[in-house]
Amino acid sequence: LFKNVLIPVTEGAIQILEDYKDHLLVSGERNLEDTPLGDKETLEKFLDLLYGNRYVAQILVNNRENPYVAYFFEELTEVISATIRAILYPNVAQVKPYDEFIITWLAQTEMTTIVNILKNDETREEADGHINSAVMFTQGGIKALVAEH
Repeated sequence: LFKNVLIPVTEGAIQILEDYKDHLLVSGERNLEDTPLGDKETLEKFLDLLYGNRYVAQILVNNRENPYVAYFFEELTEVISATIRAILYPNVAQVKPYDEFIITWLAQTEMTTIVNILKNDETREEADGHINSAVMFTQGGIKALVAEH
């Protein structure tokens, strides 16, 4: 029962971010506004889903030791990492191990941001304010890394 309550939201959240990552990979389009959580439209869909199912979001952030919830967060981190790779290295299949460290660190930073916002922001309006600041920070870092490569 526990898992059945979560599946529509967890699978939906993963799919939203997968679709964005796939769009980046297929289209080859890059925009300075890209973030590991998507463009503005993708991020809106993602937050709408999680805040539209607030009780599920609370279950997720408060039960991270549960095997299914842990698996969801691992999947989410993998999608975010793949999206970061697609933004930083368009048309490149492999990156150096040093770069993999940066990708993992950025993905973990994104995950910490998501969890903290879901845990602490009761309303979508509160979340929007915090996510906008986080997006600005992430975009600045990604822009610097893109310029470096």
